[in-house]
Amino acid sequence: METAGFHNVEEDIHQWPTNGWHEEKTEKAMGRLSYMNAELGLHQLTYNTVGQAYGWPVYALEELSNKALEGLRDENIRACWQV
Repeated sequence: METAGFHNVEEDIHQWPTNGWHEEKTEKAMGRLSYMNAELGLHQLTYNTVGQAYGWPVYALEELSNKALEGLRDENIRACWQV
C-alpha cells in the first residue's frame, strides 16, 4: 500500500474463532457463524479442488470433508482464523 502512495498505513490482525469455543458472547457467535459457513461450503470446495486435481472418488472426498468438519466442530480445539 505504501509503495502505491498511501501514507500512515497500519495493519490490524484480528482473531476469528473457528467454532463456538470462545467465552465472550460476540466471539462465540462469530465462531458459530464461521463453523456454519465451513459446514455449508467445505464439501463443495473439496470436490472442486481435491476431486478434480487428484481424481478422488466421491466417497473418499466425503470422508475427507467429514474428518475436517469433525476437527472444526471440536470446541476443545481452540483455533482462530487470522483476518
